[in-house]
Amino acid sequence: MGEGHYSITNYRRESAVISSSKDHTTEESIKILFSNFVRSVPDTQAIVALDGEKDTIIASQVQEGESESSFKAVSGSIKNVLDRLTRELVTSSGPVSFFDTDQNRLIFIKVKNVVLSVALKVDGSVDAALPYAYLTAEKVRNITEGRDVELDIPLIKVITDEEEQKMLRDHFFELRSSSGNFSFKVIVIGDQNVGKTSLILRHAENKFKENYLPTLGVSITTNSIDLPLRKARVNFSIWDFGGQQYFRRVRLSYYAGCQACIIVFDITNKESFENVMKWDEERKRFAGGDIPTILLANKSDLAANRVVSEQAIVELANSHGFTYFETSALTGSNVPDAFNLLAYKLVDHEAKKVEEKELQGLKEEVKAGIIEAGGNLRFGLVKTKSLFDPILQVFLEMDRSPTLETATMAKTYTFSFGMTLVVIEVSDKEYFYKQVELMKDLDGVLGFIDARKLKSPDEMAKFAQFLKLLFQSAKKETFTGSIGILCEKERYSELLSKLDLSPVLGTSQNARKSVFFYNLTDNYLLEIMDNLRMLFQALDFGTLDSSDM
Repeated sequence: MGEGHYSITNYRRESAVISSSKDHTTEESIKILFSNFVRSVPDTQAIVALDGEKDTIIASQVQEGESESSFKAVSGSIKNVLDRLTRELVTSSGPVSFFDTDQNRLIFIKVKNVVLSVALKVDGSVDAALPYAYLTAEKVRNITEGRDVELDIPLIKVITDEEEQKMLRDHFFELRSSSGNFSFKVIVIGDQNVGKTSLILRHAENKFKENYLPTLGVSITTNSIDLPLRKARVNFSIWDFGGQQYFRRVRLSYYAGCQACIIVFDITNKESFENVMKWDEERKRFAGGDIPTILLANKSDLAANRVVSEQAIVELANSHGFTYFETSALTGSNVPDAFNLLAYKLVDHEAKKVEEKELQGLKEEVKAGIIEAGGNLRFGLVKTKSLFDPILQVFLEMDRSPTLETATMAKTYTFSFGMTLVVIEVSDKEYFYKQVELMKDLDGVLGFIDARKLKSPDEMAKFAQFLKLLFQSAKKETFTGSIGILCEKERYSELLSKLDLSPVLGTSQNARKSVFFYNLTDNYLLEIMDNLRMLFQALDFGTLDSSDM
């Protein structure tokens, strides 16, 4: 199997046991973990944790349907190979070895004094199983060290289609829920021994551990950050990648779906700084380039041993668009700030992506609504006296090169998708009749009122007077209006009361004319687009009625 990509989802298999190691003994925890492993890796014959010093089995699990005699045979294969390779596992270039026998394929991973052994069917895929094996080995190590570990195994799916990979990266985690919760996958990369795991431990548990062993492939830590200024909670799933070269094969499996990256180097290790761009290139190749990335210059507590200058770091960060912090996992210096800033960056970045996708979808729906309504629609666009015109901006986003005709009191935009806008500013009353004359033969009117700077709601009266005159004069029986009011939600009802058109629309001659108003907030582009979509869909089906507004 060639070099592939994997997507690691944040849901669990329905049949998997969901539990935490804090509720069980070490042996029970590993047993539950192994049960979930064999459910996730169907090619597994058995998984065994062996005490390398006592030569005893700590925990084991066979695939459902495997007999006791099969397990004994698998155990025999494992023991025969281990008898020859225990020393090699300790002294080789990495803590993992692979062996094929006549009955199975074996993976061995050494975790402290524990050897994790996975036996696959003879035709099983090592490449598919290896990401699970490393993840399980890291969980075993954390369990034996007394750390609280979730005992589930996330589903890892091999993906080869580029478009599907992109879709999975875009939708890997739920971007935003109605309660203001965001979930993000963050990868932490960098050379071995630069302090990646210690930084994560300091961030998640506010602890520092001396003599922390190198990460085996990947370790996953979850925690949450509250962002008062965004009224949001960010749930981090932090993937700590082993930095050793021999982990590269499996490390690439874990990049898929990441939404942010932290690159760590050691200010006392020049080579780790020089390798930053190698890590960034690997990240770009397997995770994509358009994700927030933060550069952490770690071990600032060892300033006396510093070999990487601040100037060199700043130049690198500026030239590649990295946000840069000097941190210390030992003292905690700048660690909270780095993760808090990343959380803000992620919320803003993902919100922008969501908005762009929603806008694109709404644009197509608005265009389709105009075409289905017969095309060649002609609407007025009225606004308060302001250079700010978000409704016109929305149409220009759909067609950046419309035909433009300029007259004394109006500008006429003709768009390629069958829409004409006659744009005027509602200013002096003395021009009202001339402006209405330009618009009375149209199909309807769109409007934008920027009420943020109005000193009093009474200033809305002039706009209301113009609308009454326009709806009274409009020749088309189904003349339709859609008016957005940009203001704080608390003021909307009061302002709306000043725009009462019922004296005009309540007459028999105007019974089929209609208008609806809507509140615009900071997210006005989406709100305008959504209201235009509803307007043109309603025109298509002839459902607009003043009694529904």
